[in-house]
Amino acid sequence: MRKISMGLSAMVLVLGIIGPVQADVIDFESGFSDMQAVTQVITPTNAVNFWVGLDQRPAYIATVGLPTTAFVPKDTPVDISVSGNYFLTDEKNGPWTKLPYYMSFATPVQNLSLNLYDYRAVDGGPHIGDSVTLSVFDQAHNLVGMDVYTIGWPNPVNGNIIWLSVMNSSAPITSASLDFSGIGDVGTGIDNISFTTVPLPPSLLLMGSGLLGLAGWRRFRKG
Repeated sequence: MRKISMGLSAMVLVLGIIGPVQADVIDFESGFSDMQAVTQVITPTNAVNFWVGLDQRPAYIATVGLPTTAFVPKDTPVDISVSGNYFLTDEKNGPWTKLPYYMSFATPVQNLSLNLYDYRAVDGGPHIGDSVTLSVFDQAHNLVGMDVYTIGWPNPVNGNIIWLSVMNSSAPITSASLDFSGIGDVGTGIDNISFTTVPLPPSLLLMGSGLLGLAGWRRFRKG
């Protein structure tokens, strides 16, 4: 019985080390409130840090609909089936400056995507031809993938919602940025941030397999 227990314990250790690939979505709906500062969100598989601007200001939760607390009156996402009740915005009490969004992951991820709200060539904001770029970086801060949206005509429909994604990064992602060209992001929001946490590397799988082999060898020697 002890010999079998040793083998099972080694198997559990391997499964615990490796773990399955798991997907997460941060939609800011549960546990958040209007105008709450957000610097980190803990998910079932990861810890994600958020900030805006080069001086690392906090991002804020905004509520869809009226009264507007983060956007000017015409800048509210209208498709609540996508946005839900809350999203993340770059400035509290209105858009004043051009601020990029940043995020970092405690554990590397892959297949990063998100919604960007209200990036359009109206209301005194960006112009046709301006663009927004989702860039993703590895642990050494090398660029490993990007997605670019350029404002054309007509403007985005479906509540002014743009979907940006990097599904084939050349290495696991540890950080990402959302940068705006031209005048920039006069009153934007981000939401529905989706990613898949990367399992630990094959070297750990080999280590776990070695533990199983060691358990079997000990059983053979004592058997």
